[in-house]
Amino acid sequence: QVTSPNQVRYDATKLNWIGNLEEATLSLFTWNTSKTKTIQDAIARETIMGVSSKASVLYQMLALSNRLLGTKFKIILGYEGNRVISIERGEIEGSASTLQNYAGIAPHWVPARDLNILVVNAEKRVAKYPAVPTMMELTDNPVYREMMLFMMLQSATARAIFAPPGVPAERVEALRRAFDQTARDPGFLADMAKAQIEVDATRGEETQAAVARLIATKPEI
Repeated sequence: QVTSPNQVRYDATKLNWIGNLEEATLSLFTWNTSKTKTIQDAIARETIMGVSSKASVLYQMLALSNRLLGTKFKIILGYEGNRVISIERGEIEGSASTLQNYAGIAPHWVPARDLNILVVNAEKRVAKYPAVPTMMELTDNPVYREMMLFMMLQSATARAIFAPPGVPAERVEALRRAFDQTARDPGFLADMAKAQIEVDATRGEETQAAVARLIATKPEI
């Protein structure tokens, strides 16, 4: 809606956002054998990273890091289902992923042991990885920070549920509270854990506000 308005026939701010099951915090990482252990290392040395294609948000984050933070990532395309084994063999040094999808990429990986998480794209550091810096804290340029924020806010709808415009307010409220209860339900969480799907839920009111911020992004950004 923001980047290609002529191709979009809806207004996301008019949808009734019920909630979002996953924050989808984008991160850049390397394998434990890589000489690039930190984002400062990635600025100092060329690091070979593999992603599927330029259409991938993972490619976009690596490219954005190169342009805005001065990293020297050498981005190799064509890595889809073969990404995990290529990283483990040392063919590529790392890649990008949401923090919540590490288990989906490789269930046998233990991030704290196997990966160097270089940076996350978030407004504040993630409690689970307090030593990992955010992309926004690595630059004082306000335009760069807004560009990163624009990319970050897209995670507000990563696993979102919404109702169409015109739904009565009391029904939206009921749906939101039912979503909140589901996201905390022990049985539901047990099923998600069994499927190795991480639940990092956001309430509907927060999701609605994040979408409004996203759509309000200035054209120059």
